Amino acid sequence: MFIIPKGSDYALDRMADKALNFVRENKDRPFFLYLAFTIPHVARAKPVPSDGISFLPTLLGQNDRQKKHEYLYWEYAEKGGQLAIRLGQWKGVKVEMKKNKNAKWELYDLQKDESETTDLATRHPELIAQFDRIVKKEHQPSHVAVWEFVE
Repeated sequence: MFIIPKGSDYALDRMADKALNFVRENKDRPFFLYLAFTIPHVARAKPVPSDGISFLPTLLGQNDRQKKHEYLYWEYAEKGGQLAIRLGQWKGVKVEMKKNKNAKWELYDLQKDESETTDLATRHPELIAQFDRIVKKEHQPSHVAVWEFVE
């Protein structure tokens, strides 16, 4: 169990150490690590409502109790506007969306192509359609106009 002795060190340091160990132990498989929203769970504080999933069970070594998202979705306004979705072994990416709002999806099978060198989008139209549905569901308009590149 992950226990923080009173007065001995900082919870954030302990969490960072556990996260780094997780990264080292899982370096040969794809994973997504996001630490910030898990911190309240360690102190058993009630987290702020969100669609996030705590990875505290993983940090406690309780991998069988770890919940997972069906997919991961993110937008990145820098470098011309980028969009990505991770769905199981698949990663869909759109780039340069500020120049081209209708940019085509690139699709990669990360089990066979970790370096994302072979675009399989034309071979899997069903995944592209699913990615389009995910974007419609997940996109939230930004309060900063220059960050907005998804229609």
